[in-house]
Amino acid sequence: MTEKSRKQAVLVLTLRIISISACALAVYEIVPTLGIVEEFEGEHPTGAVDSVVVYAINPETILASIGSDETELFMPLPSETETDTSQWLAKSYYWNDKEFMKVANALHQFVWNESLEKWSLYKAHYRIFQCQDESSRFEAADFIYFRRYDNYYLVHTIWINPFNGEVGTGYTNYEYTGKRKAIDFDKADIKNASAALKLSEDNGGRDAQLKDINGCSVDISLAPYAFKHNFLPIPFSRTDWGWHAVYTNDNSEIIFEIVIDPYTGRYKTAN
Repeated sequence: MTEKSRKQAVLVLTLRIISISACALAVYEIVPTLGIVEEFEGEHPTGAVDSVVVYAINPETILASIGSDETELFMPLPSETETDTSQWLAKSYYWNDKEFMKVANALHQFVWNESLEKWSLYKAHYRIFQCQDESSRFEAADFIYFRRYDNYYLVHTIWINPFNGEVGTGYTNYEYTGKRKAIDFDKADIKNASAALKLSEDNGGRDAQLKDINGCSVDISLAPYAFKHNFLPIPFSRTDWGWHAVYTNDNSEIIFEIVIDPYTGRYKTAN
């Protein structure tokens, strides 16, 4: 088994166990960072923990099938945690962020009978298990959305794993505080993960990959963070949004890290 396959197998099995036991949905845990950013705790939820359900998909056909008459896009999986992993590792699927969002919206419609149109994004996270020349496609993703209902927030979590043919959902709610703000994509310069990844690659990420012989994986996320560096004209406050990319080698060592202001495209690297 290759190092990439081993990492995928461990990650998938971990996600299956978390999902089936309905534990905290910490999908694709982002690796420890060098201290540029820290995510909020307490004021903002980090995921959904209730009613977790895992569904099977056909990664070969689902993108073309969405919007067609196909009625079995998402099939609930049995609760067994012992599954033949050979099917998970047969092939990697590289989708762009629009394709992941297409599946996320279809899954949300299937589970909750409504699109994501009226929901606000709280966090988007994309992962590349093996760095590649194609810098606009990803191998897995997860999303957290929220919506206000009277005195509480309803939170929906979605994760998508094409390489093992699985997607999942969960939900929870939190007391309304008035502190959670949605990103204004109309005002953003870096609107999607592909653009953020390209900026990362052009400003140190690609060089870091070429210099390190121990392999490379990438996590890139959009979320509100507490930024510790005053690299913008006006320092980030506790309600500011940012893209955060972390490149890690196969020894779990961070080889490159960058944060990006989505509104201006200004950035700061840790290297």
